[in-house]
Amino acid sequence: MAHLLSSEWTDKMPIDDALDIEVRQLRELVDDGSYLPVLATKLGLSAAAAASLSALPFVSQILTSLLTASPRRFEQRFVSVMEALAKQQKRIEEKIPNLSYYQSEEFHALSTLILEKLHSTHQQEKLKAFGEALANSGTGEFVADDKEPYIRTLRDLSLEDLQTLRSMGEISRRPSPFGSGRVQKGDNASFARLASLGLLQESTVLKEFDLRVPVVPRSSQTPENYAQGMVNAFKQYFKNATNTTYRLSSFGHRFLSFIASKSIQEQ
Repeated sequence: MAHLLSSEWTDKMPIDDALDIEVRQLRELVDDGSYLPVLATKLGLSAAAAASLSALPFVSQILTSLLTASPRRFEQRFVSVMEALAKQQKRIEEKIPNLSYYQSEEFHALSTLILEKLHSTHQQEKLKAFGEALANSGTGEFVADDKEPYIRTLRDLSLEDLQTLRSMGEISRRPSPFGSGRVQKGDNASFARLASLGLLQESTVLKEFDLRVPVVPRSSQTPENYAQGMVNAFKQYFKNATNTTYRLSSFGHRFLSFIASKSIQEQ
């Protein structure tokens, strides 16, 4: 955001004081109605859109909040990612064959993909995962990999998806007598999303189930009741005769290694 204060004034006062004055001046612009075209332009809106929105009183507060709060929030989130990256680098330094990788064009491209998501990511666990993944991208294990799919997949995961996937990783590591690494389909919508991203493998098998459907309607049944009975019988069949399970795919195993934190690596 361009500063409303001259450099002569801002050079002579603490940054926090300068920011407070700038916000106050923005609010004054809001009050006299001349702020909207400028703020709308900063957000990429057209002059026509600004004119249309000017009749809505609450829009001024939304725009002012976005422009005064977003830069500071972005900086805080960026610092969280960089702190996680630095801590992870120290933990895995023996696995990094060449530190110059972190100045490479490839690393800069991956970092840009992460930076693009900081405006819409506020959970600390997700920010930490961003930093750790960037650090892990420089390890010998992933030298030959195309790392962009890993980063793009991480960007697309919700925090719930990430937690579900890590739980699946823990299940997959259980000794075979205590489990097969498979989880029954349930109410967790993350399973379907993770499967759509190729992180989980979905399997559906048919179980033995007795489908009892009368061949012809009984004399006491109306055609409508018989048809409804057929529909209900098939609903029950497909509900009980199929068994859907999920397990980590090979990509899911690889992805978990790519985003691994210290706690996972030490298990």
